[in-house]
Amino acid sequence: MALAAALATSAMLVAGCSAGSSNDSAGSEAMAPASGGDMAYEDSAAVDEERAAASDGTASTADADRMVIVTGWVTVVVDDPIEKATRVVTLVESKGGFISARSQQSAGSDRRAYASLTARVPAERLQDVLDELEDLGEVQEAQLDSVEVTSQVRDLDARIKAMELSIARLEDLLQRSGDLSDIVQAEQVLTDRQSQLEQLESERASLADQVAMSTVTVNLYTDEAVPDEPPSGFLTGLESGWKALMAFGAWLLTVLGVLLPWLVVATVVGLVAWPFVRRARQKSADRRAAAQAARGQVPFGWATAPATAPVSTPPAPPVAAPMAPADAAPSPDTSADGSEDDPPQG
Repeated sequence: MALAAALATSAMLVAGCSAGSSNDSAGSEAMAPASGGDMAYEDSAAVDEERAAASDGTASTADADRMVIVTGWVTVVVDDPIEKATRVVTLVESKGGFISARSQQSAGSDRRAYASLTARVPAERLQDVLDELEDLGEVQEAQLDSVEVTSQVRDLDARIKAMELSIARLEDLLQRSGDLSDIVQAEQVLTDRQSQLEQLESERASLADQVAMSTVTVNLYTDEAVPDEPPSGFLTGLESGWKALMAFGAWLLTVLGVLLPWLVVATVVGLVAWPFVRRARQKSADRRAAAQAARGQVPFGWATAPATAPVSTPPAPPVAAPMAPADAAPSPDTSADGSEDDPPQG
């Protein structure tokens, strides 16, 4: 716009100075700045378009450089899980992926058939696989999680590049060094750097693999075998407690069953060995008693035997009856011979 204004001003000055020119030439001179202004405007518009295109290209390049790890799971209700699992394998392989894990169970009297597959699918073909899974049955649940690792990958790339430069410098130092101690030290550092480089490259390769190949778990159930929502409430807690008690009882019975043979064997061995142990203890007690008797010691609890013959004690002399005094008068009721007289009559 500034260029257009400058051109218009110069054209007006030229037209005012040239009085002898005709009206046609003046008109032509006046039209020149208009055309120049249009060209300047077109040039500025072209520059803006180029900048917009460049910014769009930068944004698209940044979007293309984004690295995202996609994982998820899908639950599909089918009529025959085993047969549909084979179709899932064929579908994944046709999209350039593979099955990393597979488990299945056929139907029985007390169980329902189901199948579970862990598929690794190229990230750009993941949506195609999910769309075609709807042809197998009713997609009941689906969930995809995305984790961006662009910054991690760039950091690993920078560290790998710096480690490679460090290793190159160490190798050059080894070639130019002549001191043995410097060579040994440089080799130790070089070995450590190479180990770190291998670890960084392994992490980088793992992230690249997870970004390139999305991981999806496909669960195939029949309509009767679809897991229900976990119940809750008092009755549910009571049922859980009862089941836990029954499980503990079963565990306890299992432990008793394991220990019972050992207890039987230990009891039999004890009954057989008890007489011998008892006899050995009796013999040991007898030997201790004999040894104590030989040393003149009496075992505790035994009766004390007399060392010599008992000494006889003479009997005590008889005790004489007390005698009456000499001057005592005889009792009137007693005769001279000591007999009692009859009481007087009347």
